[in-house]
Amino acid sequence: MSDKKVVDLEERIPTLKEQRKQRANHRLILYLSVFFLLIASVVYFQSPLSNIQNVEVINNDYVADDWIITETHFLDASFWGYDDRSAEEQLLSHPQLAEVKFSRRFPNTIVVDVDEYNRVAYTYEDGGLSTILETGERMVIDKNGETYPTDAPLLVNFDEHDIQKEMALELTELAPELSVRMSEVHLRPTESDEKRIHVYMNDGFEVHSTVNDFSERLDAYPSIVKQLDPEVEGIIHMRMNPYFEPFTTEEDNEGERQE
Repeated sequence: MSDKKVVDLEERIPTLKEQRKQRANHRLILYLSVFFLLIASVVYFQSPLSNIQNVEVINNDYVADDWIITETHFLDASFWGYDDRSAEEQLLSHPQLAEVKFSRRFPNTIVVDVDEYNRVAYTYEDGGLSTILETGERMVIDKNGETYPTDAPLLVNFDEHDIQKEMALELTELAPELSVRMSEVHLRPTESDEKRIHVYMNDGFEVHSTVNDFSERLDAYPSIVKQLDPEVEGIIHMRMNPYFEPFTTEEDNEGERQE
């Protein structure tokens, strides 16, 4: 009776032995895969393959790639155990850098993502060209003063550090399209206003204003210029109520003398 049941079971499930064989083969493949994966991991971590071979720098406009790569000391360090804290501290010693982030790109590349402070102005000092950052800090960028970038205005006569820093903060608040329209900013102190400034614009106009709330005062500049004759250059006074004063020509001066 029991023998008959066994025969019926094998007849009803003819693939049982084959399924068991397949499961055994799957286990063997799994074990071999894990074994070879472990071997490959040991070889990888014990060989130069696990060291950093490339350092990629992104989002930097001013600080050179070579300087950043050198100061990180990442090359040939462990891909999984590099000293990111020391590298971050070293990079942030550069006054231009505000923030740095590191990420891995398999198999052996580290990506350095940097955030730089904006350059809001430039100034000449001792024959060299310096940039003034949004933090108000001054940084020499050309010891010979042979180049003059045009992405921000040149500050002239800002010898007082506090006033210079205040001006830098005001320029930081300006819209980029206004900042690039400014060529030079001269500090022209008077008895009534030690922060009086003359701003020379790239479109030929001159703005007389003050450092205090300068960014707010200059907001109206585009709308004011639209109402003026572009052929008539002059001074736009922007301290209290803005008004326009045409430049006095030599003919006007002669007429005044005759009168």
